[in-house]
Amino acid sequence: MKNHVKLFSVKLQLFVIAFFLSVTSTFTYAQIKVKPDGKVGIGITNPDAPFQVHGTLTKFSFPSGMYSPVPLLLDCQYDQTRFYPNTDDKGYLGQYSKFWHAAYSSIGYIDDFYVIHITWSSDAKVKKDIKPLKNPMTDVMKLKPCTYDLDFSETNSEHLQQINSDNNKNEYGFIAQELMEVYPELVKLDTTTNLLGINYIGLIAVLTAAIQEQDGKIKKLDEKFKSATSESKSADVETITIENTAFLGKNKPNPFNENTTIEYYLPSGVQNAYLYVYDLQGKQLNSINVTEREYGHVTISGNELQPGIYHYSLIADGKIVGIEKMILTD
Repeated sequence: MKNHVKLFSVKLQLFVIAFFLSVTSTFTYAQIKVKPDGKVGIGITNPDAPFQVHGTLTKFSFPSGMYSPVPLLLDCQYDQTRFYPNTDDKGYLGQYSKFWHAAYSSIGYIDDFYVIHITWSSDAKVKKDIKPLKNPMTDVMKLKPCTYDLDFSETNSEHLQQINSDNNKNEYGFIAQELMEVYPELVKLDTTTNLLGINYIGLIAVLTAAIQEQDGKIKKLDEKFKSATSESKSADVETITIENTAFLGKNKPNPFNENTTIEYYLPSGVQNAYLYVYDLQGKQLNSINVTEREYGHVTISGNELQPGIYHYSLIADGKIVGIEKMILTD
């Protein structure tokens, strides 16, 4: 009897050992691996994360009523992961009622193509300490817009280095380091790539304020010139009255895009006379010595100026004969 019990015990031990080896072998080469610490692996025998999937392509799909499930795909190209829709490049990220609060990119200004418009939160209810921009024109005039080609070959990011430089030529914008000297708040550092980026949306407000300031100055200057020409006895403008015959004519043609002619009359007793051209900020751009007396004319060449609105004045012996406006078109 003891021999039978001993034999049964030995057989039981051998069975347990064989069963354990069988189970271990099965889980070792199974598609799903569950480790004693609770980590689960699919396609991997030794997961080092709570849930880990290994495969050349992973599909996520869920049936939705009458429509066949269209999976989202997850794979790897080069050393970068990709997450994209299965067919026709169509898909949604988030819902109308459930959406991402923010999305971050290491290079938000590179190869961004948007199908829908982007709206930034700008409600007055979420803003405080609102102040108008001060001296926008002065600051805008310090900016240095330029064209450039992007080249990421010397960066510390392998992903940036793989970007085709042929697709990033003839870009328009600013240099972040230069913009930082004027508007440091509009320049941000990407700590991932250690590169500076520009908030171009913020520049819209700056440029708008500068245009408004410029428009205000133009209107005031225009009113001042109109007042000067219509009131010969204005307090701040002394109009020449040499024998009451000196005058400055309007340029013809006006507007012009090539050349325009300005007629004038100066009595023979005038010793010095000059025709000056000013931009709308009052900056003198040109000075022409008028040597002819009595009836004469001066020709202004369009290639000497940029398209825009200008004022010209004739001054004889230190006195203003007249001020007129001319327009140069493209």
